[in-house]
Amino acid sequence: MNNNQKFEILIAPTWYTNFYQQKLFENIINLLIEQKITFKIRRHNMSIKNKELDERIIKKYNIKFYEDEIINFKDFNYLISDWSGIIIEYYLIKNKKSFVINSKQKIRNKNFSCSKKIPTEIKYREVFSNVYQIDEIRHMVSDIISNKKNEVKKLNLFYGY
Repeated sequence: MNNNQKFEILIAPTWYTNFYQQKLFENIINLLIEQKITFKIRRHNMSIKNKELDERIIKKYNIKFYEDEIINFKDFNYLISDWSGIIIEYYLIKNKKSFVINSKQKIRNKNFSCSKKIPTEIKYREVFSNVYQIDEIRHMVSDIISNKKNEVKKLNLFYGY
């Protein structure tokens, strides 16, 4: 990847969290646009069914969606998510950490806390991802930019640019 190559992020939160609420989502979008970073949104089917993403925001930002049934992670440089299991797939396929935000956790099983087993996406969350609190979104985007610059430097060195 040199400076002229396409750089794009996939944003793929799970459903039933507050990712699309509390201006969290708009803050991410605004920061990415400010940094001229392109992105696509991969909505969970249940997020679509429950209309979690406001139509006004979709129109306001002219949001592009990634709707392929099977995700080709090679199309994206990074992944931003929350509590989605997609972080595991991304890590295993790309051998690269995603960027996740500690939004409200989706807990559909009210007996979850009674179990002694910790779900994989929670137990290994920091292995698979760079984790940020909601108030650290600006820092997350800065880290994405830093990672991008480091990758460009490494490739330029490798190819002798």
